[in-house]
Amino acid sequence: MIETSSHRDCALVRTGLVPPVGGFEVLAAVPTTGLNPTPGTVRLADTIIDFATIDNTRYGYFLQCQIESVGGIFGADVIYTITAAKG
Repeated sequence: MIETSSHRDCALVRTGLVPPVGGFEVLAAVPTTGLNPTPGTVRLADTIIDFATIDNTRYGYFLQCQIESVGGIFGADVIYTITAAKG
């Protein structure tokens, strides 16, 4: 959840762990909020996921967000489901 302030480049990202190491791929991202878009706390979401198959042996995963004013990130959730056909 994000308290009102300016946040941008908030994304779930992965980077390679095996050669060639490095490089970043964005799996999901939310739009820039702008300054004080809504009073109070807001929740941003992205339901379109690129590179949706998780492979912890080949990639490291992290959340990133640039905070440009007072406020902060008070939590982040990554929620996913697996269908029976893909489970």
